[in-house]
Amino acid sequence: MIHNGIIENYAQLKTELLRKGYVFSSDTDTEVLLNFIEDIKKNNDCPLEEAVRIALKRIVGAYVIVLIDNDNPHVLIAADVILKERKKLICVIRDTPYNLIHIKNMETVTLAGGIICPATPSFYSQPQTIEAAALTVVDRVIDIVGLKNESFRWGG
Repeated sequence: MIHNGIIENYAQLKTELLRKGYVFSSDTDTEVLLNFIEDIKKNNDCPLEEAVRIALKRIVGAYVIVLIDNDNPHVLIAADVILKERKKLICVIRDTPYNLIHIKNMETVTLAGGIICPATPSFYSQPQTIEAAALTVVDRVIDIVGLKNESFRWGG
């Protein structure tokens, strides 16, 4: 499972799972979420996709998760609350070259309201170091987020 975000009610869920005998090796909300989904899958004798649907009805927070089902490893199960709640989802894509699957997935995210921001440096400011070139990507993301940014602006 890949998880990014915050599960606000993870302590409550962890307490429930501890009562059922679950043992945790960390204090992360990711481990709690994974065990919570597994518990639902076992207790409801349902496929992973259904267990995720049931679990997400109880989850409070802002998150994106992606899971691979061991029983069906060619299928990815993904869920997010960011787009559902009309919040700004910015995907900074760094791996290239893009294949058709990447491009179609980026199209899907864009059509759903997300923003694709390739991690491609800008050279309008004539950066003199690798670090300065990398900062042009960071500046672009800061602009998209809507934070005040005093970096170089191209005049036209």
